[in-house]
Amino acid sequence: MEIRKAKTDDISAIMRIRDIAKKRMRSDGNMNQWIGSYPSEELFLSDIEEGNLYAITDGGTIHAFFYFAIGIEPSYWNLPTDREYGTIHRIASDGEIRNVLRTAVDYAMEKVSLLRIDTHRDNKRMQHQIAKCGFVFIGIIHLISDGTERLCYQKRK
Repeated sequence: MEIRKAKTDDISAIMRIRDIAKKRMRSDGNMNQWIGSYPSEELFLSDIEEGNLYAITDGGTIHAFFYFAIGIEPSYWNLPTDREYGTIHRIASDGEIRNVLRTAVDYAMEKVSLLRIDTHRDNKRMQHQIAKCGFVFIGIIHLISDGTERLCYQKRK
């Protein structure tokens, strides 16, 4: 597997993977995360333009993507820290490769000593994967965009 910055040419693959992930969430009973058109093509294109969306490829085919940025995440305002951190958001896979979160976390931890991630309370699959990657629960946050609750975790080197 390889990780590279996503490009605008990747948008159709990203949207296909997003749709697969949304169906998986629904089949897992997670009915309240990634609803409607979220995450939208416009959001992904903005992530790409900012240089924060990454593609995980195998044999040249995109099988997963994730958002990764270093710096303050506004939704984490109630969880202060004394050091710079990275944040992973919007991670999804087509199910064709394994260890996608682990791959993204390992990539991010090469760049930061503190990494944060959040997920919806209904996303039991992601909560399990987050724990397997060594994150610890640090609190509840509310997204700046719409006020919805998320469980927030962090991992330190």
